[in-house]
Amino acid sequence: MVKRKIQSLKDKKKRLTLFKDTSLMLAMFFLPFGYDALFKLIMDLTGSYWAADTVFYCISGCFWLSYILLSRSLNKNNPSE
Repeated sequence: MVKRKIQSLKDKKKRLTLFKDTSLMLAMFFLPFGYDALFKLIMDLTGSYWAADTVFYCISGCFWLSYILLSRSLNKNNPSE
């Protein structure tokens, strides 16, 4: 079963779809209102609420950008879907 999964990931479209979906999940996770313990840790390290907020919005933004770019790439390769 694992071998089949690995073989299916060798297909570029399936691999990009996996990366796209993973990017969306991570973007949603890093929005700064859903993971209090991690946010508190960063806030303690930076000493500022606004700095911690900015860090998490930037991380989330990177994953959103990744999701959008991968979606466009996949849609360009498969216009019928």
